[in-house]
Amino acid sequence: MREIKFEIYSNVEQRMLSFEEIKGYTLEEISRHPSKREYTGLKDKNGKEIYEGDIANITYTCMRFSHFMRVTDRGEMQWNNLAAQYSFLIKNSILNEEMKDLDIEVIGNIYETPELLKRGE
Repeated sequence: MREIKFEIYSNVEQRMLSFEEIKGYTLEEISRHPSKREYTGLKDKNGKEIYEGDIANITYTCMRFSHFMRVTDRGEMQWNNLAAQYSFLIKNSILNEEMKDLDIEVIGNIYETPELLKRGE
């Protein structure tokens, strides 16, 4: 079972408040917060916890043009209702079980660095 943790974005401080900083909040206060992020239970290649809304560079092996190749894309961690799990959304696609050897590095999040998701970056 994964650890249940959250972060929230503070508009006042213009930064994410860590789980440690919001420990005094009730679950009701956190759930009503518009910019809450839940911990996925996953960590990136550097041991950094991955939260919903994180932006990451993802390198994986996939089949393209009848060949296996290593590909690097940028994506956002989102809840996937259909699969009932967290998944990375990459250019309107979702990383799935056909993609092997995931190498994930969190580089930002949708609240502090949304520009990282712009095409061409």
